Amino acid sequence: MGIEQKFHASPPNSFSISSKFFVSRGEINDDLISITAPVFVAPGKIIAALNIAAPENRVPEERISELGDMVA
Repeated sequence: MGIEQKFHASPPNSFSISSKFFVSRGEINDDLISITAPVFVAPGKIIAALNIAAPENRVPEERISELGDMVA
């Protein structure tokens, strides 16, 4: 199996609906950081997601919250 194993129809266990965004480090590529926020059609119903991805060394830790707010 390939990359399709990484994606699921439901949010990952570490994501809470009350969270504004989710940060993934190295799940697809070792040096990639991804900041993702759900798009809701109704309370609790996710229809899409918005994502920012970049090499992890280009995203300082102090910018993650700011970027997460931009996506959310």
